[in-house]
Amino acid sequence: MKNRPTKCVAQDAKFDDDDAVWKWTLTSQAVAPCYILDVHKMEKHDNKSKEFFWLGRVPCRFVKLVGRLVGIETQETKNKIVYTCTGGSKFYDLDDGTATIECIQRIRPAPLLPSKAETSANPSEQPRDSRPIGFLGSTAEVIGKVSAWGRGERMITIQEISECPSNSEPVHWRLVKELHCSRYSASIAEPFVVPKEPVASPAVASPAVVPGPSRILRADVQQDSVVVSSAKGKGVVRCQTPQAQSYGPEEPQSPSRHRLRHPARLRNRELTANTFRIYLKYYMDETLLAESIANEQGTEGDPEIPTNCLRRSAEGKRPRLPRMPGEDAPPQKRRRGNSEPPPELDEKDPLAFTLSNLRRVPVLKLMAGRVVAAEIKRRGRAESEKLRCAAAGANASRRPQPSVAKSVPSSRPSSLEGVSRKAKLLFHWAIIELLKEGGIVLWDGPRRAVDDGTSAEDEQKLWKAERSTADATGASLASDLTTTTTTTATANRMDSRAGSGASRSLATAAADALLAGEYPVSDPESDEEAYLPLTPALLAPRVRDAIENLMARPAHHRSDLTREHRRARGPPPGPTIPAILAHLRRDDRWKWLGEWHVEQAIELLTARKLVYSPLPGRWEVFDFVPSACLHLS
Repeated sequence: MKNRPTKCVAQDAKFDDDDAVWKWTLTSQAVAPCYILDVHKMEKHDNKSKEFFWLGRVPCRFVKLVGRLVGIETQETKNKIVYTCTGGSKFYDLDDGTATIECIQRIRPAPLLPSKAETSANPSEQPRDSRPIGFLGSTAEVIGKVSAWGRGERMITIQEISECPSNSEPVHWRLVKELHCSRYSASIAEPFVVPKEPVASPAVASPAVVPGPSRILRADVQQDSVVVSSAKGKGVVRCQTPQAQSYGPEEPQSPSRHRLRHPARLRNRELTANTFRIYLKYYMDETLLAESIANEQGTEGDPEIPTNCLRRSAEGKRPRLPRMPGEDAPPQKRRRGNSEPPPELDEKDPLAFTLSNLRRVPVLKLMAGRVVAAEIKRRGRAESEKLRCAAAGANASRRPQPSVAKSVPSSRPSSLEGVSRKAKLLFHWAIIELLKEGGIVLWDGPRRAVDDGTSAEDEQKLWKAERSTADATGASLASDLTTTTTTTATANRMDSRAGSGASRSLATAAADALLAGEYPVSDPESDEEAYLPLTPALLAPRVRDAIENLMARPAHHRSDLTREHRRARGPPPGPTIPAILAHLRRDDRWKWLGEWHVEQAIELLTARKLVYSPLPGRWEVFDFVPSACLHLS
């Protein structure tokens, strides 16, 4: 007679750190060999946003089952042109003698075959993913995620399934019986301890990209140390060193990254509106990155102040904990390389920039003035050339020479107010262009003060360090002013011969103020908008929320699902990237968002093990509750 499991005791207490326990349930060490009856008797955790179960005193999300296949059903969709599988699901009914449970496995689309004739002639080339792994009555080993649906029903979403010898079933029974006595039983006085993971150094280790939970089950990932003590059937979780997932700025880049030259060292032909747009975006990116590095260095060693960037462990490597009995394959080791780890995520948003704040940054104010001065000079030269051509034509036709002064437009700035207005229009144009190309986004969060700018020491770190920035700035400004004065005097002498005064405005105080960046700035407006550079770390939490919102909708309310997806059993698959983009674009803030932005954010979420791809082109979150979708429908 087969061994029956002992009665599981529910863990119905309030836990101090659900996130740390939930993250541990995603590792290979948390895969629990058990009976099918244990899956039906597991008590679901109270926190619906963190879905996991309690197998006695042990938190559990993924289980390992061994039993016989008593039911097999395949639902697949095929391409009518080349007759290849384009998706679907396989359903297995598994029975181990204690109970029966339904296991579902997604079918990946098969690659298109050259022709229907070759498909018929070569049946061995048909994709084996749509074929069952065995026949009725064969023994199978299943590793999958436990899900709750309907009224207390349980279902297994298969991550790994394989056919095994028939004697594997009694071996599994003996293992589960020992685990019930030594690990699962709630009567054990010793508290359950979740192993702690030392954070790897970014220069040594590079976490691998995890496309799905099957990779997580094989990854050698250890989480923070959490003690689960049991007293009178109640579980209490105490996290010793909590370190939750966070959304925040990117990891500090290497010192060899590309830097731009100081605006004072730019030549006149480089002083264009497009160059100013590039420098404006560069300043916003580098300022946020420098602030994140400064916050990390300023809060290092203070456990009460959270850091935005990934904190390196000072304790060094720790010995690996033994694997749970019954794991046949050793955990996969992390790949090491020279590439930088993906950026950390932090829920704390950085301070946004406003137009008044950017206009008062000395280096941007200087460059805006130089760009306006260069544009005035170009237009003056073009007008002078037109007037000289007109004068030459008049002399040839013996007509009176037109007055040059009357031909000069009156809209050219000849005062400090006009200079400030032109510079403000340049800032407006650059911000609008950055919004249209998706470089920055409107932000309604905390913003910077009007006079909040970078210090002189921090400003020197933003630019290419060929020589001292201060010396280079002074020398370049002196050279530019001398060159401008000489050019202006020469132009005035040439224009005086033709009766022209087109370039005389550059010799005034307004021209000197432009080149030195000392022109006045208007007062800030009361309803100013704020902007932030669009980065994967900033967009990642919004993409994750969009995936959850789309998955929570009923199947008949989702336009990205096909008719086969709506008719299939079980919860529908996650949304596609175009569906996520369309959901985000309903907010005007993400109006100019592109698919490449969503792809970069999903890559970051995948690297942080927050989302996975059950089917090619579709994405789901790990902590999504399938029953929520069923209740809504």
